[in-house]
Amino acid sequence: MELFSALKEFTTITQSLGFLGILFFVWWQAQKERKNDNEKWEERFRSIVKMYEESVRRYEDNVRLVKNYEALAGELSATIALNTQAWTKLTTIIELKGNIYGS
Repeated sequence: MELFSALKEFTTITQSLGFLGILFFVWWQAQKERKNDNEKWEERFRSIVKMYEESVRRYEDNVRLVKNYEALAGELSATIALNTQAWTKLTTIIELKGNIYGS
């Protein structure tokens, strides 16, 4: 019964619109679906671009972190060298003073 009523409606629409009207309707529906598909793909593309931009930002942050660490390591190395020189000088002075008073 439902099939019969659907066919009856289809026949009525065909008679009203004609063959070109139905073709236009089918084309219009296909364009709507294509537009929806394009919007979905655009949204996916935007999310991929966003993930890429976040990855680039994290990479740049890591580069900055490494450069800062290198600078800190250089400063620490200089501090250790100065500390070693001071202790060497102090040890030499103590040894000389010890020899002066100890002899």
